[in-house]
Formats: sequence, C-alpha cells, structure tokens
Amino acid sequence: MAMAMASPSPFSLEKRYPILSPPSSGGVSILDTINKYRSKYGLPELEWLPRLALNAKYTGHDAGGKELRHCLFPGTMAQVITPAINDEGVCGRDFKGYTPFEAFYMDFLCEVPTDAALGGKCPTVGDITSINYLGSGVGHHDILVSRDYSKIGCFFTNNPSANPMRPLDRPVGL
Repeated sequence: MAMAMASPSPFSLEKRYPILSPPSSGGVSILDTINKYRSKYGLPELEWLPRLALNAKYTGHDAGGKELRHCLFPGTMAQVITPAINDEGVCGRDFKGYTPFEAFYMDFLCEVPTDAALGGKCPTVGDITSINYLGSGVGHHDILVSRDYSKIGCFFTNNPSANPMRPLDRPVGL
C-alpha cells in the first residue's frame, strides 16, 4: 500500500492515466477511513487527487510490488508505504472489526502510542498487522496528522511472492 500526499500542482500523466476513485478495503472507501481518523484530530478532510494515486501506483506496482522505495513525483510532498494485506480472506487473520487498510493505517499512527486519539489500541493493532510501528518514530504519524496536506492518493499493488502472514519478509532472491 502506498499513499502520497501533496499540495496541488499540475501533472501531465494524471490526464492520461487517471485513478479516478479511491480503492476500498473491507467494502469501505480508504478515503472515508482516512478522513474518519483525521476528524478525531480536528483536521479537515483530505481530497482525492488522481495524480497522487498515480504516484502511489508507480511506487508500488511499477516496482513489481516487491520493493518499498519512496519515489516522489514533482508536487508530491510526502509518502507513506508499507507491505500490507487488503484481503482478509487471503490469510484468515482476525482484523478485530477493523478493515485491513484501517489496521495498517492505525499502525502508522501508533508510531506515537501515547496519542490520545488512538485510545490505547496500539498493542492490538500491532498484533493484527504483524508490522508493529509502535513507538518507532519513523514519521508516518506526523505526516498523516499534519495540517500541511489537503490532497491524497493511494494505490494497492499485489506482490505474488509475499507471505501474507508475514508481510515484511522479503521474497527469496531479492
């Protein structure tokens, strides 16, 4: 999963290869999930921007879904990427009422586990995702709760070599 965030600026590929609407996870639009959490912080909703979704697609899909490397197109101000699962059925994992996207999104927020808006749910979220950014301080939390961004794009890509039970394991040969 890759998300790119920015202030608006023109980008020519957006017109040629639009990703017109946000993907969903567990039947819920990821944009609705993101904005639900932003409202907990008193932040304005983010607007979907196809150009940023294209940047996220390039970051994940065009790298073959195998490598996590940030790639910021002109006008993109921030990016968060993670190996994740967007299909509960693929692994039989109990997401404890969260959509898969929501669990991984919350894991980013749990870089600051003392954040009152998370209601002490970080240990549970870390157990669900098996990634557990708990207290890591990588910077995803600060990006996702920033007032500096008004637009977002996201893209899910498939890595057929990935182990859905341990998404951080690198496939053999990489």
